[in-house]
Amino acid sequence: MRLAIIAGLLSVGLFAGCGGADMESRDVEAQLLSPCERECLAAYRTCSYQATTPEELQVCSDDSNSCAAACSLYLAPAAR
Repeated sequence: MRLAIIAGLLSVGLFAGCGGADMESRDVEAQLLSPCERECLAAYRTCSYQATTPEELQVCSDDSNSCAAACSLYLAPAAR
């Protein structure tokens, strides 16, 4: 009886989509950050760690967004 319950729960987990084909079809390279984007992220983390007020944290966020926008300008047309 316990074995049937365990087997049922395992099959529900597999059918529920724990990974599945959807995860395999994603392009891994599209998820990687460029060196420019990594620099932006590092700068944001440093800035947000040192921020002491919500205003300073907003400045960090704004700087990060403009940095990421500048990075996207330098991407080759084939990479977009």
